[in-house]
Amino acid sequence: MNWLALRVLTPDAAPQVRTVAALDVPAAHGRLTVLPGHAPLLCALRPGRVRVTEPDGSRSEIGVGPGMLHIDTRGATLIVDSAAAESG
Repeated sequence: MNWLALRVLTPDAAPQVRTVAALDVPAAHGRLTVLPGHAPLLCALRPGRVRVTEPDGSRSEIGVGPGMLHIDTRGATLIVDSAAAESG
């Protein structure tokens, strides 16, 4: 599998689901890269930018508030106070 499902959950928006090739997140103790097949994990996230690599190799960022990252066999879930796509 060369991709993983990314779910973004916030208190005030509909859940967002997309397919990605990789994530780089602002974990509580430093940046963490998530690739397909990553071991199950639950960790705290700091406010910052989630760097997303799309299946076609392009990249984008999501600005997130504090929260949690949950990884399981279905993919990665960001459970955060806020999330907004960022350009550039």
